[in-house]
Parts: sequence; structure tokens; C-alpha cells
Amino acid sequence: MIGVDPELHLGAYICPEYELRVTERCLADDVGLGADTSFDTAASTRIVSGFRTKRATHPGGGETIGPAAGDRSLYKLRSGRHRGATLFDGIEGVVWLCACGFHESGQPDDAYRLFDALIDSGEIYPAAVDYLRLHLERRRRFRDLVGPHCDGLVRQALGTPNRTVEARLGRELPTRLTASLDGDLIDITVAFPAEVIGRVYKSQMPLALKAIGKTPDPDLQAVGEIGGRPLTDEVAFRLYRTP
Repeated sequence: MIGVDPELHLGAYICPEYELRVTERCLADDVGLGADTSFDTAASTRIVSGFRTKRATHPGGGETIGPAAGDRSLYKLRSGRHRGATLFDGIEGVVWLCACGFHESGQPDDAYRLFDALIDSGEIYPAAVDYLRLHLERRRRFRDLVGPHCDGLVRQALGTPNRTVEARLGRELPTRLTASLDGDLIDITVAFPAEVIGRVYKSQMPLALKAIGKTPDPDLQAVGEIGGRPLTDEVAFRLYRTP
């Protein structure tokens, strides 16, 4: 479903229940990339690609690096000869790749020696700068994704006539939509849960309607049904847009 299925955004790979990120220290010191490198670019490396593959379906568990430490436990990640240390922050909903390196037993630059040194110094965990970037990127996420999500939802609705399709626009705003061709225009009905009117999403609904109508001032008609069915705790609008 659009806005629920995994997708990339800046420094994150967003999964349905959490997102994957790499700390700035790990990106710069271990992976050898800039602190502002996108996740998509970072995933061209073996370890970050393995991080995405393995942690996208399960945030952690299994063998720990160092003693288990509750919600501060670091979990071992294997990808070929590469090793990684990951942390699941359940409060923020992020799995962090905190450190990575090659596993070369007995060598001074073995990954596990690196992990031990970082644990001892306290540098292995995400820093304040990592959470600052996380929050800044989340603030712009809705604006960045709502347009592509709306276009994708309208295309999906046109491809499934007489059916109501659903999405979470910008990964936040629950939305149902129907669409059909009416001459040179697309006839759209879109519904949002009534509760969003009084919540933080109130500011997001106008942005979504502008993106759906592809105009800064869409001509909206309030309606009481969608897909031939009466609304249940929803608000809905009918509008037109060009294909």
C-alpha cells in the first residue's frame, strides 16, 4: 500500500513500523562516506545493503555485541566478511547501524576490536547530531512524499475502476480515493478520517488536496459517500484534475 510499503527518503529506508538509518560516525569513519549521504547511496556498499535486507523485516535480536543491555543492546549483523552493530530504538522507531567493519580474526583492525573500543569510549551509540538529523528529515518527509504518493494513488485508482484504494499519504495521512475519467478530466473522490480534522494532520489535509488536484486552489465539493457507500467517521471531497 502506498505510504506503508518500504521506501527511501533522504537518510532513511522507511519500513512499515520503523526506519533504518546509519549514524554519522559510522557513515564517515566506517563506511567512508559523507555524513549527509542518502541511504540509497550508502546501500551501494555491502554492509549497508545487508543492513537493509536483514533489518527491514526484523529490527534486531539474536547475538549481542557485548553484554545484553536491555533497550541499549547492540546486535550482531553479518554480511559476508562484513560485520555490523545495530541498535533498535523502539521509542523513536529507528534501527541504527552504529558501526561496521571487516571480520579478520586476530588482526588489529578486526571489526569486533573496533566495536569493543567504541563501546568502551561510548561512541558506538547514536549521538545528538543523529537525532537532530532524524527529526529534521521527518519534518520535511510529508511535504517531500505527499506529491508522489498522490500521483501514485490516482494512477492506482484509475487502474482499478469502481474500487476504492487506500494509502497513508506522506506516510502519515490515512486516505481513501476513487477515480475515473470524465472526458478530459479525472473525477476524484477522496476521504480522510474525521478525526484528522482536529489533530496534527489538520495542516496536512490541505497539502494533500492540493497535490491530488494538482493545483494550489482545488475546487472542492463536500460529499457524503465514496465508492457508492456512505461515509463512516470520515470527511470526503469531490474534485477534478487533469490526467
